[in-house]
Amino acid sequence: MKVEEIFSPDISSVSEHMTVRTAIRLMLFSHSYAIPIVNEENLYIGCISISDIIDASIPFYMKSMIKTGFLPDIDKFYENLSVIQGKKVSEYIPGSYPQLHPEDSINYAADLLEKSKRQVIPVVENGQLLGTLSRLEIVSAVLKK
Repeated sequence: MKVEEIFSPDISSVSEHMTVRTAIRLMLFSHSYAIPIVNEENLYIGCISISDIIDASIPFYMKSMIKTGFLPDIDKFYENLSVIQGKKVSEYIPGSYPQLHPEDSINYAADLLEKSKRQVIPVVENGQLLGTLSRLEIVSAVLKK
């Protein structure tokens, strides 16, 4: 089975010039943990997840404390999130966000989702965003088999 057989062709995406707030709202509206980002030519340039946004809002000095379950200054997190919500989403594109090709196997896609710790991965061909593939779609496809 291949990615092209099960991915979601819903191409909800944001422009690289839109704000983080817009990306969050679109994720909420589309019930997705991540949203692809496209440029002015509508070509895929990256993807941002809610985890990336949260990570960008946590002050550096607090990141080591999170692993211990201790978050001493939640107000600083809220303050930082308030600041970044008005910035361009392109400023927060992670350096290495995986992507899939329609011809990739479901096994490869499942492995990539697991290794990358992502919930959603964009499906891209020749620079064009075709849609996304989530863990839920893979599990659903396996159950139908």
